[in-house]
Amino acid sequence: MTATLRRPVVLGTGAAYGNHYTTEQMLEALTHQRKSAGDSKFDVDFARRVLNACGYDRHSVALDLSDVFRRFTRTEYLEHRSVNLVRLAQEAGEAALTRWGGPKNCITHLFWGTMTGAMHSPTIDIELVKRLGLNLDVARTSIEGMGCLTGFRLLNLAREVRTHTWGLALRSRVVDACMLTALSLS
Repeated sequence: MTATLRRPVVLGTGAAYGNHYTTEQMLEALTHQRKSAGDSKFDVDFARRVLNACGYDRHSVALDLSDVFRRFTRTEYLEHRSVNLVRLAQEAGEAALTRWGGPKNCITHLFWGTMTGAMHSPTIDIELVKRLGLNLDVARTSIEGMGCLTGFRLLNLAREVRTHTWGLALRSRVVDACMLTALSLS
């Protein structure tokens, strides 16, 4: 093993949602959904001012445009999260492993997190280990429900592992598959 491969490494990644819509597309979707719901008091001008004030060129959403701003039933919401959280986390993990380029059997830790609760039992980190082809004995940590701080907490945990295992386990490799989600039920 070369000296560069023996150095502890943190492979951090985040996953943005797969579809990227313009502000005008988001406004059209919002207007359509409010009209479909019979909301005659919906203030389009106010919504336009708010969306334009955000200053985003694109809005990243894990929904088809026809479902953006649509009120989901609880069952639809849970199904959407179930499918997309695992898929996007897997994509983020695969991207981190590809960027690193090393052998998967050198991964010693996997940190998984989402800013909202994943509502999975067992937690998604177990599924990620299998889907990413990691050793089944990799140390796993799952953090959920910490809001926007989730990614920072996961990176800090990865840093602590890297720092404290330097003298103990020169092969430490950490995948931080941080999945930031913000899908509203309303």
